[in-house]
Amino acid sequence: PQSAEFYCAPEPTRGDAFIFGYSVKHQLRAVQTKMGICPQHDVLWPELSGREHLQLFAGIALVAPKVIPERALTFLRAVELDEPRTADRPSRAYSGGMKRRLSVACSLIADPKVVYLDEPTTGMDPMNRREVWSLVDKCKAGRTVLLTTHSMEEADVLGDKVAILANGRLRAVGTPLFLKSRFGTGYEINILS
Repeated sequence: PQSAEFYCAPEPTRGDAFIFGYSVKHQLRAVQTKMGICPQHDVLWPELSGREHLQLFAGIALVAPKVIPERALTFLRAVELDEPRTADRPSRAYSGGMKRRLSVACSLIADPKVVYLDEPTTGMDPMNRREVWSLVDKCKAGRTVLLTTHSMEEADVLGDKVAILANGRLRAVGTPLFLKSRFGTGYEINILS
């Protein structure tokens, strides 16, 4: 039998980073228990239901087994996937927006201290986008949320501090209000009679 090949990231050549005092170089597992991630592309198993995904991610993150079912239900409600025929349906039957909402819930289920959200509302209709914004806004207290987006509206609603990148370079950093006052052009209305 052939052995499976796994990708292992190379050792860093120098330096270190610390997340809540834990070294990513020497204490990676401790760092991982403090993080939640919602990648740009959904990482869901098509056979598992929304409820099963949340329970699995909570279990992997070492959430106490006795609280996992209620916590999963809480997050299913938060992303409006709690109807039994939806919560217990395989994720392959979910729409793109439903999958994104489930991915956001999976990133938050273990109450992480740092959450990475990469384009979390891509493909969502405006109503669901607002619901996810509300969930993320509620979950910001007591944690660091790093969100990437192409939507200035989303950055304005969710960002306490916004960094603007262009061509791989940092171009501006500040609060949404500061950036709008410094770089915004305002509104221009033309009335033709």
